[in-house]
Amino acid sequence: MRYHVSSYRQGFELLNSANAMEDIATSLENLKIERIDQLRSERQQTLTDRAGAGGRGPRKAGVQDPLNAELERLLIHPDRAWRSQAPLYKADAGTRKGFWTMDFHKLFPHDFGVGIEVTFNHAEALPWTLVRPALAYQSDDVLPESRIEVGAIIIGTDNLKGRRSDSGGLRMDSAVGTYERLLALLPRLKWVIPVPLAIFGLDWADGGMVGTPARVNLHGPIQPDILDAE
Repeated sequence: MRYHVSSYRQGFELLNSANAMEDIATSLENLKIERIDQLRSERQQTLTDRAGAGGRGPRKAGVQDPLNAELERLLIHPDRAWRSQAPLYKADAGTRKGFWTMDFHKLFPHDFGVGIEVTFNHAEALPWTLVRPALAYQSDDVLPESRIEVGAIIIGTDNLKGRRSDSGGLRMDSAVGTYERLLALLPRLKWVIPVPLAIFGLDWADGGMVGTPARVNLHGPIQPDILDAE
């Protein structure tokens, strides 16, 4: 897929220096629109079959599940060998709770840990998406094999989210948070998110990186949010 990149606290530069960008870029560029749409159509058929005749109709399938499945397939492939659902902490004694995981993790030479969070969730969950890499970067009791020096966030752009006027309808749920929204949040959260991050925003098109990575300005003015009138 085509994607945009923004660098927060030199996150993109750190990914490059660790040679982690090749894994991420290869995975993103091998996300093919035709394949994602095929998987979405198969899921829609499953939902339609479950709804049956005479009901209220099936829920409309979005592209979130196919994107998650394809990203996992590409990242855990032996050529890249990322660890999926890496635990951040030992389970709490007694309750066995507290087993919080990061979507993907990989150790590069010199024990340079890199974490990836993939988020196609509700916009209100975006700050929590940033908490996991921040913990993996700074928390004292994170498991050593899950500690990171830099994180990557993979998220859809407004273009990937789509609109009801698109010929195919919504590509993702209307409440899903986007790349643009996350970039508006990051300067506001700079006091609580110390971890360097590279933010990857996916477009609904095949291709590679669009332009060059943009730096998230932590000190400049924050423009007011532009709300969609639809």
